Amino acid sequence: MKNPSTMNSASVWRMTGAMVIATLLWLSALQPVWAQGRAVTGKVTAQDDGSALPGVTVLVKGTTTGTATGTDGSYSINVPGDNAVLVFSFIGYTSQEIAVGNRASIDVKLASDVKALNEVVVIGYGTQQKKDATGAVVALSSEDFNKGVIASPEQLLQGRASGVQITPASGEPGAGINIRVRGTTSVRSGNNPLFVVDGVPLDGGNTSDGGRDYGAGSQSARNPLNFLNPEDIESISILKDASAAAIYGSRAANGVVIITTKKGKSGQQSLNFSASGSMATILKKYDVLTADEFIPALAGAGGDPTAAAVNGGSSTDWQDEIFRTAYSQIYNLNYGGGNDNTRYFFSLGYQDQQGILRKSGLKRTTGRVNASHDLFEDRVVLDLNLTTSGIKDAFAPTGENAGYQGNLLGAALQTNPTYPVYDEQGRYFTPNGYDDQGRPRGEFRNPKAMLNNGVDLGDTYRTQGNIAATWKFLNGWSYKLNFGIDVSNAERRTDLFRNTPGFLGNNQDGFAAIQNRNKQMQLIEHTLTYNRKIGWVRWMLWLVFLTRNFRSGIVIFKPTSSCLKPMHSFPIPIILAL
Repeated sequence: MKNPSTMNSASVWRMTGAMVIATLLWLSALQPVWAQGRAVTGKVTAQDDGSALPGVTVLVKGTTTGTATGTDGSYSINVPGDNAVLVFSFIGYTSQEIAVGNRASIDVKLASDVKALNEVVVIGYGTQQKKDATGAVVALSSEDFNKGVIASPEQLLQGRASGVQITPASGEPGAGINIRVRGTTSVRSGNNPLFVVDGVPLDGGNTSDGGRDYGAGSQSARNPLNFLNPEDIESISILKDASAAAIYGSRAANGVVIITTKKGKSGQQSLNFSASGSMATILKKYDVLTADEFIPALAGAGGDPTAAAVNGGSSTDWQDEIFRTAYSQIYNLNYGGGNDNTRYFFSLGYQDQQGILRKSGLKRTTGRVNASHDLFEDRVVLDLNLTTSGIKDAFAPTGENAGYQGNLLGAALQTNPTYPVYDEQGRYFTPNGYDDQGRPRGEFRNPKAMLNNGVDLGDTYRTQGNIAATWKFLNGWSYKLNFGIDVSNAERRTDLFRNTPGFLGNNQDGFAAIQNRNKQMQLIEHTLTYNRKIGWVRWMLWLVFLTRNFRSGIVIFKPTSSCLKPMHSFPIPIILAL
């Protein structure tokens, strides 16, 4: 009698051989089907002049099969069958879709995308059509902007412009930003690009101050672009290559971001009001031990879970004590219109944005007036652009260099979950208690005390605008006189109540500081422009002469007396640094 294991082995080999033979026969049967795929050739030319178009993308619709035309516009591509559809696309031309059918050769003529090529982009001291632009220019209109709760202009283009990196300093409303257009190497002191708003270059420095360090670390200054209402912006152009330096000099070493605000349109009067609201919350809390998990873990590590120093007898989620559901509201009202000679645009905006950290937020009120008037049969054009804003910032103690004790977030994550927020006498809890004079002992920082006993508020008022007159005196020649101003005044008040747990030494009696920053800029700019198309060549020349006066002053006032409550009314000495 045969061994059963031997019979099973032989059966397996016979079955495997049968499967291999069946697979080979199946593949042979499919060979005629595969043979139905065939090649299609052709040539792609421009519809207007018949010139060959190299680099045109030819793609079989619904697949990843594709090719590109050669230098003579010719192409060759394999299609799966007569039902295939070829898609021809090229920058500056309208895409075409063509069914293959039984044809072996398909020649295509692509029409120019007139709308895209004639789009006007702002390039510095003038505008030109996109088809005439020779430098690397990224132009975004209001239809391309990001939507949602937008606190500052750069958030409109975040992720929308290739090669432009935008990173906020923190997640707080109105936080500072880092924008990189041409990398991090620069001949200037900073790496952010030059910002130009309606023809007025902005100073790249801060208009407000970072917070004073009272033991919870210092913070970066707020975004200087917060004074602009994103709803007032019509378009943003980014000059990315070295040609920007030919327009603005060394100031443009890091690129240029040109912001153009909305203008009134002739014969189109409009009154618009919009209101929106939003809600934000923390996506996921940090996974830390709860009070019920902390005590067994302490005992497992060899600690004494009955010791009062490590077991406060309570159950506190410290993240709930500092985080909240944040609500934001935005209101905008604008009115614009005009006739053939005069155009105008007025707007008012209000934004109240809360941060998910309690006591953090931004409130902004803005107003804008844009007007334009033509004289002497459009030979003289007068332009006015003016915006003013008031911003109220509220800061949470989230310093960048708080040390081992941490800022508010660090304190909340490392605080014992068995500690209560308040002790039996209603004071902020500290495991070492208070002395006879009511001063907390030890270095423990109660997160709730940090949040409530620290007051950090900032006010920033900024007015920016320009008046310009343009004279078109010869065919293609024009002269423009531009007078611009940029004035900002900011005050930041930082207070820490005395007897706040964890703040010993000089700050146990409290802390208060006032920082004032005042900046003024005046611009007088003369521009001679030649813009004319001769034959098939467009000539654009600029001759610019400008004078720019800049003044700034910083005052820091820190009282030495004890603080029982926030100090907001100190006499401020006048110190102006020119």
